[in-house]
Amino acid sequence: MKAALLQGGLLLAILCAGCTTSGSGGIVLFPLPYKLLEETKGLKGAHPNPVVWPRELNKNVTGSAVAEPGDLLSVAAVDPAMRVPFVGEQPILIDGTIDLAKYGRVVVGYKTLSEIEAVVNAQLKSNGGRDLAVTVRFARAPESKRVYVLGDVVTPGSYPINGNETVLDAIMLAGGLTRKADERNIILSRPTAVCDCRIVLPICHEEIVQWGDTSTNYQLLPGDRIYVPTLSLCARIFGRKGQVCPPCGRIPSPCAIPEENCGIGCGPAFTHAAAKEHVMSVQLPSTDVPPPSATTAPVKLDPPPTLSPRLEERRLPPPQTLRETPRDAMMLPPNRVPTAGPELNPAHKAMPQRSSTTISSVDPAFKTMSAKSAMPTTALPTATEPSKEAKDSIPMADLLSPWKPASSKTTP
Repeated sequence: MKAALLQGGLLLAILCAGCTTSGSGGIVLFPLPYKLLEETKGLKGAHPNPVVWPRELNKNVTGSAVAEPGDLLSVAAVDPAMRVPFVGEQPILIDGTIDLAKYGRVVVGYKTLSEIEAVVNAQLKSNGGRDLAVTVRFARAPESKRVYVLGDVVTPGSYPINGNETVLDAIMLAGGLTRKADERNIILSRPTAVCDCRIVLPICHEEIVQWGDTSTNYQLLPGDRIYVPTLSLCARIFGRKGQVCPPCGRIPSPCAIPEENCGIGCGPAFTHAAAKEHVMSVQLPSTDVPPPSATTAPVKLDPPPTLSPRLEERRLPPPQTLRETPRDAMMLPPNRVPTAGPELNPAHKAMPQRSSTTISSVDPAFKTMSAKSAMPTTALPTATEPSKEAKDSIPMADLLSPWKPASSKTTP
């Protein structure tokens, strides 16, 4: 009974390890993995060391750009004063031609830019455009320059490149590897002529992404193929210990880089207790002042520096309290102007002040108010509300004046 249960559990584990989900959401048992052919393994093993190719940190130009159908060319006159009688941006059609309006069509497919300029200028001169010379360039990155990422990646397909991409860039364009990808058997195939030798190079993906090893992160050329095989069922169940990538199977050695001396660093020994002990062990400079002794001579302090007369004049007066500081005479009613205290502004001397006799002569009701305001006292008089008869007797000029009676203002 136990043997049957063990066999059933082992079979279930194998089925779960070998099943996957299809695009429609169903479960497919034992999917066909992306395998490496036996001949491919032999071609891959022919290069146990990285080849001398342009790679990351050592890139190079890829050669002359060849225009193909689907690319967009920009044709402009050499002389800015000249105007070309056709559209400046010309797409290369499927037959490899571009349209030059009244000058006809010319075949430019699979030619370099210098060859296209020679063909277009010859076409213009032969059809009457003797004074017109043009230059040709790519209007945007050529869409015909592509690489292919296939196998166990998230989104396999072909991707346009601009000549600066590496193997890691292409894998990232395809969305990265899946969980079942065999990172130790990724290969890069470069196309060659018919009946010629074949180029298949191993790619060490784990070393590229974890160690920053650029030995197999080659610079890509148009037409390169990156193939990511599927991890075998046995490797998924039992692991792949001891399997190394041929050109990168050596043990890496750390580079000698100058480091900051932090005492404990950031390794596994760095704990909170170790950090606290390290901080407490640091000797801080003492700030205690020794007590004066009998033999210690008293310290003589230098007298405060004397200011020049010009700086003495610029000294500010000592601060005053709110009640001691008089308000500006321009902001007080005429019967509240202070009679004593420091002068605020010399210009206020010449200002004519409205006396209380003028107000009292207008209406007898203000005699009492003017008398109270003229009393020599330090306390401010208490504000009283005038009667209705007094309000009605105020002249119109006083009502329109910006100065309000003292009774309508609140005391500070």
